Amino acid sequence: MTCYLNEGAPSNSTEPFRSLVVDRSGNTLLHFCLDMNIKQAKFLIQQGQQNSPNEYGSTPFLEACKGGNLCLVQFFMNCFPGCISNVDIFNQNALDKSIVSQNLNLFMHLATFFSPLYCEQNADKLLRIACKHNSLLIFRKILLIANISAGSLNCKLAQIATINKNIDMLKELKNMNVDIDKPDNQGQTALFWACRLGYAREALFLVKNNGSLYNSIRVLRSEWCLTPLYYACRNNVFKELLWFTRFDVQRWEITDAMIFWARSVRKQYNSYMMFAVRKNTLPSDVNKCIAEYILPLCISTVLELANRPVQGL
Repeated sequence: MTCYLNEGAPSNSTEPFRSLVVDRSGNTLLHFCLDMNIKQAKFLIQQGQQNSPNEYGSTPFLEACKGGNLCLVQFFMNCFPGCISNVDIFNQNALDKSIVSQNLNLFMHLATFFSPLYCEQNADKLLRIACKHNSLLIFRKILLIANISAGSLNCKLAQIATINKNIDMLKELKNMNVDIDKPDNQGQTALFWACRLGYAREALFLVKNNGSLYNSIRVLRSEWCLTPLYYACRNNVFKELLWFTRFDVQRWEITDAMIFWARSVRKQYNSYMMFAVRKNTLPSDVNKCIAEYILPLCISTVLELANRPVQGL
C-alpha cells in the first residue's frame, strides 16, 4: 500500500502514525483487515485507527464482512458501536457484503441485526449478489427467508451467473425449474452472454438445456439483429457447440482449421445481415434465414473439412 502524509500535515510533524497512514483511495491500514487476525486489528485500533470510510464509502467493518471472518466482524462490532449501519456508495451494507464471502454463518449472524422484512423487501438485490459471487448456500437461504418461488425469480439471475462464469449457480437455477433461456426486455438471454463472452462451458450447459442459438436482439435502434450463434462463431465457441450438439461430427474430427473457418462465418454473417437490411427483412425473417442459411453452411463446411485435407486456409 502506498502511503503518504495527510494533506496539511507538516513534514516534521510528530503526530502519531495512526493519522498519517492513508492511501490515495482513503484506505487506512485497518481497511486491509482481511489479511489480519484479531490481535493485529486490535493493535491498529489501539494506535487510533478508526472505522472510517474510504472514497467508495467502504469501512474496515464492511471489508471484514466481505472477507467472511465472523470473529473479526464480531470484534469490530464490539469496538465500533453502530457500525452495522455502515453503507458504501453502492448502497451495500454489511449483510450485502457478507454474501460475497459465501459464509452462511456470517450472513445469518448479521441478519439478526436487520429488520425481519429486510430479506423479503430486498430479495432481488440480495439474489443478484449471490448469483454474481456463486453463493449457493446463501442463495437458498434468501429464497427460504423471503418465501420466493422459482416462478417469480428474475430472468436476469441466469444472465448474471453466466456473465460471472458461475455454472454451479446456473445448475441451481435449472434444478429449480427456472427458465434459464428466458430473454429480458432487451432480448438478451444467458446463452447470448455466454457466446458473446466466449464462455464455452456455460454455453454448452445452456444449449444442453434447450438454450436457443437463434434468439435475436436489436442493435440499438437499427435493423441489425444479432444472435448467440453469431457470437459463438466470432468468439471460438462454435467448435465446442458443434461437438456437443452431435452434428454427425466426432470430437477427434474437429481440427484447428475448423476453428479458423468458424471465424470467417463472422464475415459471411455480416454480409448477409447487410443484405437483409437492404431488403427490409423483418427480424423474424432474419432468424428464419439464419436457421436455413447460416447453420447448414456451418455444418456442411465443417463436415467437408473433417473428411479431407484443407489447403489455403
